[in-house]
Amino acid sequence: MAERSYPIPTQTLPTLSYKTHLEDLREFVLLVESLGINVSGTRIARYQDYYEALVEGTDEERIFQGISGKIFKNRLDLELYVLREVHEIMWILKGLKKHLPKGVEEKLNQVVGGRDFAALDKDSSSRNAQFELRIASYFCQAGYSVDMSNPTDVIATHDRTIYFVECKRVTSFGALIKRLKQAKKQLRTGLTRSILESRSFGVIAIDVTKVAFKYNGLTLGLTADHTRDVIQDQLREIDNGVLNSGFALEQQNLLLTWLQIHIPALVVYPHQCITRFSSYFAINKKLHGRSVRSFRKLQQVLHIGEVVDEREIPPESLNLRRVVSLPKGTVLGWDEELLIGMLDSWKLGPRHPEHKVLDIEIDGEKTEFFYQELCWLLYSLSEEDRLKYSNDHMLARVELAAKLILQRSPYE
Repeated sequence: MAERSYPIPTQTLPTLSYKTHLEDLREFVLLVESLGINVSGTRIARYQDYYEALVEGTDEERIFQGISGKIFKNRLDLELYVLREVHEIMWILKGLKKHLPKGVEEKLNQVVGGRDFAALDKDSSSRNAQFELRIASYFCQAGYSVDMSNPTDVIATHDRTIYFVECKRVTSFGALIKRLKQAKKQLRTGLTRSILESRSFGVIAIDVTKVAFKYNGLTLGLTADHTRDVIQDQLREIDNGVLNSGFALEQQNLLLTWLQIHIPALVVYPHQCITRFSSYFAINKKLHGRSVRSFRKLQQVLHIGEVVDEREIPPESLNLRRVVSLPKGTVLGWDEELLIGMLDSWKLGPRHPEHKVLDIEIDGEKTEFFYQELCWLLYSLSEEDRLKYSNDHMLARVELAAKLILQRSPYE
């Protein structure tokens, strides 16, 4: 990603309370059980137990005992992974409350039967069905009649216009090209069979989360805007790769390819956990006439996620710190090789994000700072700062240490 700087926000992000998450999970359980699907002992029940523990202030980690290793290292990891699953269920619920698609029972039964987390799910059928329901929810929320009982994953109808949507989840770039070609072929077949072919249009929806972020993982950003840009850069890069592979939509009633990433994100400023549903639309360049009008109508569906949830807790003001004091006796332990290289060239050689670049000892207490934090700081330095520090390495050691402290703890 190109170097960008992000102003530190002076407000918290709008968010939903634990209680709101729990209320939606309970409503989802009631809906699913009303369709004859047992939720007891499933991952959905465990998500509900998790949020009940958060609301009541009891030990939420006990709900998912036995998961560990590289993915779940601490309580924050667990919170982010649960948030990812629960926010997708809450999004699906929004659509199902507006309209229950035909054939939804089979999809929900598959969803309920999956492993607790996508990163652990060896059988993809549960998450495939969840993705189909995620896409269907956009149409349900927009007032469409939706059918999920056909060979085409989602068929959405509104005012005699029909959208045939093929949904795919892929784990590699090679699989992406293969599934795009498969989806195009499937849509051609479905559209040809439609008795209202002149008003029928195709959409390919592809979840590329694991192409961009291995292990269905997490992402980190300085601000919410930073996380958005990190994900959008990944989507653009994937789309460029698709175009370079020679894949294109050529039939005019195939409207677009919809690339989507669904991922939890840890925002540093202010420190909050969020979930990103990020989309990138590769539009068929050969659209004209009725297909253009149908695409414009479809845009209302594609952007339904921009509607604000009225239950959100509004932002609160935050006061920024202006000064950092390093008392007499402070000890700075820089990675000298890395620091001098940066001061000479204003570039940083490759390191692991958690590579330690600085120890600060104040009154016997040590604090560590890491490579990723130095990268962020480097982006924010002015040309005036860089010239000053290049000419005075001793000043650079002290002021850059203070700036790292202020960057990590910018609020009063």
